[in-house]
Amino acid sequence: MIRRSAVDNSYANDYADLTALKRLADQNRIAILLIHHLRKQKDDDPFNRISGTTGLSGAVDTSFTLVEERRGSGRATLSCIGRDIEYRELGLRRNESSIWELVSDSREHPELLLLDIVFLVSDFMKGKSEYHGTPT
Repeated sequence: MIRRSAVDNSYANDYADLTALKRLADQNRIAILLIHHLRKQKDDDPFNRISGTTGLSGAVDTSFTLVEERRGSGRATLSCIGRDIEYRELGLRRNESSIWELVSDSREHPELLLLDIVFLVSDFMKGKSEYHGTPT
């Protein structure tokens, strides 16, 4: 809603538009929360789902993505990354009043950030002192 309609969506334009907002925020010592769309296409990295070029995330200090497990499920993950914060994932559940409640936090449970394969290999190796075989 803040862009001119004739502007193309190149990296330079994405970066320039957000740099102008960041400059305004820095000069006035305020935070500006910009709401933007995610692509519907799935990706292991939630920040790759931000619609547009990487100029959007490159120009800002912090990015958050809120991705619902599936439409209407009432369960979502809020992923947070930024220049001044560590990567963090918050598991959320929408209650009967439509308010998101915290279910899990990767800061308190860093194992939540591990890939499923780590758990599979760990289970496979339980009770084994060594493995002989191919990588596959």
